[in-house]
Amino acid sequence: MLQLDYAHRVSGPVDPLTRAMMRMVTASGNGCEWTRLRAVADAKRAGASDALLTAIQESRLEKLNEAQRAAVEFAYAMAVDSESYPDEKFDALVKLHSPEIAGSMVLH
Repeated sequence: MLQLDYAHRVSGPVDPLTRAMMRMVTASGNGCEWTRLRAVADAKRAGASDALLTAIQESRLEKLNEAQRAAVEFAYAMAVDSESYPDEKFDALVKLHSPEIAGSMVLH
């Protein structure tokens, strides 16, 4: 189980900072403090400032670039109500990243 956790945390086509931010909001949506803290530590290792981490935790996503914001919004929606995420937003996510990267976000 720890090997799978490690693989999800450090590998894949999504850049490390975006991946960590996605995990942060997913953990917040799921209410898993352990996972959120791991994601925060990974985000710091990827170069996130304390101000950026606070902004994400407070859902102030204007500090993110468009691609990061789309990824974080997608991750949160998948954690709390995946059926409400519109196809148009997913299409935009694919355009901002790539089919491969967006696909890995679904599996992540």
